[in-house]
Formats: sequence, C-alpha cells, structure tokens
Amino acid sequence: MKNNKGVTLVALVVTIIVLLILAVISIRAVMGDDGIVTHAIKMEVETVTGEVRDQLGILINSELLGASATIADTKEDISTKFNEVNLIRFLMTGKTNFDPNNPERVEGIACIEEYTPASGEEEVKGIIPKAGGEQSDISVKNIYRVLSNKLCPDGDKFGKGKSIKEGDIFTLEAVTEPQKNEDGTETGNLLSTGKFELKYYDKDGKVEVLDTVVLYMTNQS
Repeated sequence: MKNNKGVTLVALVVTIIVLLILAVISIRAVMGDDGIVTHAIKMEVETVTGEVRDQLGILINSELLGASATIADTKEDISTKFNEVNLIRFLMTGKTNFDPNNPERVEGIACIEEYTPASGEEEVKGIIPKAGGEQSDISVKNIYRVLSNKLCPDGDKFGKGKSIKEGDIFTLEAVTEPQKNEDGTETGNLLSTGKFELKYYDKDGKVEVLDTVVLYMTNQS
C-alpha cells in the first residue's frame, strides 16, 4: 500500500510538471513574438497599411486624370495643374481641382492634415514647390499626418497616434533637397523634388516606407 501511494504521488507530481510545461509552451505559441496573437496583429496592420497606400494612390491618380483631361487639346504643361500645391490642397480639403461631374473622377476625401511635432521633435518646415507656390493660398510643408480612418474602414484601429515620437502614425513626407546659391552654399531652404513618401511609424519606433507618390509632373516626365 505504501509503495502504491508513493508511485501515485510521483505520478501526480510528474503530471503537474508536464501540464505546466505544456501551458508555458501554449502561452508562448499564442502570445510570444511569433505567436498567433502577434501574427494576427501584424496581418491586421499589413491590411490597413496596404489599403491606406492603395486608396491614397487612387485619389492622386484620379487628380492626374483630371489634370490630363484639362490640357488634352492645349500646349499647356501639365505641371500647371498637377503639382504639390494643388495636390496637397486636394488631399487636405477633399475638393477636386477639376470637373467633379466627370464620370472617371473619384470623389475626394480630406485625408491629410498639418502635422504637429511632439516636444523634442524637429519642427515642420515649409518647402519650395516645383510649381504653383508663389501664387498659392497654401504653404506646402515637408510633413503631413495621414488620417487612416478616412481611407480605410479599419483605419480607426491603427494610425491613431498623434506624433512620430508616440508612434502608430501614418505620415506623408516630402522628399527634398537643399537649396544652394550659385557658389554652392546652402541657403537653409528646402526644394521639393515633387515626390512624397507615405510612411507608417509603429509603436516600437520602427518606420516603413509604404509608397513613394509623385505630386508633380511635367509633359517631359
């Protein structure tokens, strides 16, 4: 009887240890860095970032079609219609620069706003656009916050951050080059290249360039 009780107690302890090991393995499988939950979140982020990228591209291409249509029978350069100033205004207000009754037009969406840096971040700078800047009612900036919830049904799950420092934020950032005098010295001003990068900063501080969008085009492009 004593031997039987001893064996039973040992078996119980071994069973408990085995169950604890299995529990740890299961928790890691679900909650670990490569776990089911983490993988599901990554998939959700990829879905949202993909849709934000695609929808922004659709809006910009729609304006390109509108710009192309207005100069189709003229010798006018498309840069007078398709430039940073017009495109930034369009993305900020959702109001098209072209015929809203054109069946090929996509309805505009106010999907970006001016970016407010967090404490300690570099200030937002105005840039010199390649066209349309001097006569404009707006000043083009080097960075904007993208409103993901305006572009994607699930956009309210990601992109809710208010600053790059905080993370979980989509931005539209100008690709610029320094302005130089004739002697090659920099003036401190930023010249637009006509390109902007769509980026996503996650909560861990990692940044991913989702797309490069062109907001300036000429007939020679």
